[in-house]
Amino acid sequence: MKPRIIVCGLGRTGYQIFSLLRRQGASVVGISDRPILGQEEPQIIVGELRSPVTLAKAGIHHAQTLVLASHDDAVNLGVLTQARLLNPHIRIINRLFNNTLGERLDQTLPDHVSMSVAALAAPIFSFAALGNKAIAPNISVVLRSHEAQFARSVQEVFDFETVLCPAELATPSFAAAALGGRILGNGITDDLLWVALATLITPNHPLCGQKLPQAAMNGNFVPLYLERQQQNIHSWDLLEIVLQSGDILYLTMPANELEKLWRTPSTDLFLNETSII
Repeated sequence: MKPRIIVCGLGRTGYQIFSLLRRQGASVVGISDRPILGQEEPQIIVGELRSPVTLAKAGIHHAQTLVLASHDDAVNLGVLTQARLLNPHIRIINRLFNNTLGERLDQTLPDHVSMSVAALAAPIFSFAALGNKAIAPNISVVLRSHEAQFARSVQEVFDFETVLCPAELATPSFAAAALGGRILGNGITDDLLWVALATLITPNHPLCGQKLPQAAMNGNFVPLYLERQQQNIHSWDLLEIVLQSGDILYLTMPANELEKLWRTPSTDLFLNETSII
């Protein structure tokens, strides 16, 4: 197999990431440590997650991105070690519960992105709790449930305001990161995953030298704004822009169109953590 993306650990969250990537048309293989009932298919490899044999069978030598989705940090670290031995340049999306460890790995390892289900879901719980009824006299109940189907049933039976599943909330973020680098934001409309990202225009970037409106039409993306020589260019001024080396273009586009940006080295993808989009 020669997949572009491997999802290792098909538990609740891992399988949702795997399924969403498939719906977006990505070339993806999943690795599970046990058979998944009703999901016997060639794109799912069953075996010990940390085994070099299992990883090789899944196509680790040719893959571009590995998503470590086990619920056990130790298992994810073990897979990370084996994967980098077999493919030193593979990009890692690592689901970790230990945020401090994740930050250290991000700072130490090249092409490593750590993500936490709880951290990704927390803001959505906060916004749900502060919803339209936040200033009303009635109490709005927001329930956290790990099982998505159970959450929907509870909401129907007890008429709770909102029942949220962290795994479902975090899945698009993991999928978006696997598809196109470190992502600033993402969302789903009509089952299509959209991502917001910033890309540094280098001399070899496929957009370098193009007029921005034409590049946007050809690439099916929406330009948000441009940073050039420490100045931000917005709105109608973007219509006159010819992209040049050193520009940082902030844009949003369907995740299944990110192939157009994959032709650049991973170092061409730029993330400004403090930017607001």
